[in-house]
Amino acid sequence: MKRLVLVLLLLATSSQAIPLANVLDQASNRFDTLWDNVLLPEELDWYANRGVYAQCLFTQVNPSTLPGHGQAKQEMPVTNVAPYDHPGQTCELIFGPGNIAVSLPFSLAVGIYETPSDGWGFWAEIWLEYDGDTYTMAKNHGPETGRAHDWQQVEESIP
Repeated sequence: MKRLVLVLLLLATSSQAIPLANVLDQASNRFDTLWDNVLLPEELDWYANRGVYAQCLFTQVNPSTLPGHGQAKQEMPVTNVAPYDHPGQTCELIFGPGNIAVSLPFSLAVGIYETPSDGWGFWAEIWLEYDGDTYTMAKNHGPETGRAHDWQQVEESIP
C-alpha cells in the first residue's frame, strides 16, 4: 500500500505544470533552431531572388488567446495566412511545409521593413500563452536592431 501511495504521489508531482521559465527556454530553443536553420537562410535566399524579404503569418492559436494589442489580433487570425499587403505569401510557401510544422509551440509572424538610408530588413516574432498570460520574443536581421527583444509579457490593451 505504501508503494502505491508513493507511486501516486510521484505521478501527481510529475503531472504538475511545467514552470514558466522552462516553457520559455524550450520555446527559445525551438525559435533559435527555426531562425538559424530555416528563417534566416530562406529569407536571405528569397531576398537574393526577389530583391525584398518575405513576410508571412503562421499560427495555430485561437484568436482569443493571441496578444492583446490590436495589431497581432488583426495579423494572426487563422493558421498560415497571407498578409493583406503581400497576398499569397504564406509561411508554407516561403519556408516549405516541412520547415514550418504545425507543431510549433508558439505563434509566428515574419515582418519586413525598409529604411530610407540603410535598406531592407526583416524580423520574426513569436507569441505563446502560459497560464492565461501571453509572452513574446523577437529576432531581427537588418538595420533596425530595436525590433529584436527577449521575452516580454504582453500587456493587454484591448478588453
